[in-house]
Amino acid sequence: MQRFLHGRCGVDRYRPEHLVDPLHDGVRPAPVGCHDAHQPVEDIPGGAVEVPAGDNRQFELLAYVVGESAFPAYRGTAVADLAPGVAQDLTINMKVTGKIYVANYGSDTVSVIDAATYSVIATIPVGVGNGPGGVGVNTATGKVYIKNVIVGNVSVIDSSTDTVSTTIDILNPSSYTDPHFVGVNPNTNKIYVSEFYDGPFVTVINGTTDSVITTVDTNGSYSYGVGVNPITNKIYVARWDFPAIVDGSSNNYLGDVSGGSWGECADVGVNPNTNKIYVADDTDVHVVDGSTDSEIGKITVGNGSYGVGVNISTNKIYVSNFTDGTVSVINGSTDSVITTITVGTDPMGVAVNPNNNRIYVANNGSNNVSVIDGSTDTVIATITVETNPSLLDIMP
Repeated sequence: MQRFLHGRCGVDRYRPEHLVDPLHDGVRPAPVGCHDAHQPVEDIPGGAVEVPAGDNRQFELLAYVVGESAFPAYRGTAVADLAPGVAQDLTINMKVTGKIYVANYGSDTVSVIDAATYSVIATIPVGVGNGPGGVGVNTATGKVYIKNVIVGNVSVIDSSTDTVSTTIDILNPSSYTDPHFVGVNPNTNKIYVSEFYDGPFVTVINGTTDSVITTVDTNGSYSYGVGVNPITNKIYVARWDFPAIVDGSSNNYLGDVSGGSWGECADVGVNPNTNKIYVADDTDVHVVDGSTDSEIGKITVGNGSYGVGVNISTNKIYVSNFTDGTVSVINGSTDSVITTITVGTDPMGVAVNPNNNRIYVANNGSNNVSVIDGSTDTVIATITVETNPSLLDIMP
């Protein structure tokens, strides 16, 4: 996990070369304008970070994560009058923030989990008989998009109030009645909802107006998982054959991923940093090079591979194996399985918070969510939710 400290003395700030990584003990330059020559930083279990300082001005400390600076998972502030030139320890209590949204298909609800306490803090009804399935979070707008499988619409949740703010009908509901996975591009504020039973379609939603822009025919058969690369603005749609590629700018179908032999694919995970795409396919995970959109490898995992979550900070990929009740952990540098973790019954959706290196797995058969510590790749908590949790996502 990469956590970096951003210090501020008065109006002066760290320059980029003064970012400090508290996971590695050492000495780094002090912020510009501070009198201390160096800033030793220690990462203390339990969330306290001690920072020696020497300045008579106010000192503020924020912890950010690379790639997630708009939504830091750890935030602490220390304000004190300090003696000029005299080192003094300031203790900043860093608070883990964030919420996990879990679609409970069998209960027609969405469970909201507090990332700090591992407890359910809200249960949101989305309509009796709606069958909520997919979840997509837009970190830029604070909206959560829930696909309702049975009625063929999308509920929009305001994460500030954890209530449904509006419902979006899919184009021509008489034909397109079964939206499944949800993908979000926070950079363009577009939401992508796959259609499964009624053909290989992806509905594109405008996140500003929460209205349908268009529906893209991706050819092939049965659109399922959706993976978005916000850097290349490509959307990868798993099907029961080669994955399809959609251009996020034009909303046009660009073609299919080339190479390899593909079966009934499920979820799609994207690492925009490496431009690799990971597609779950029965007992395998396909690896796709996003620069050529061709398969470059295939990794054997467990039985019934389903959900895919990518930690962009550690370059690990977490794949749920529905039949085995496990999660396979893949090293993204070598594209090989490094360990297998036992979770609950019938694991489906996987969501990763790179800010605090936690992985969340929805166990459809045991009605709970497993929390994995990415530093040890072990289960550290199990959270009971409602009936048949399917997919989930994180609002950092």
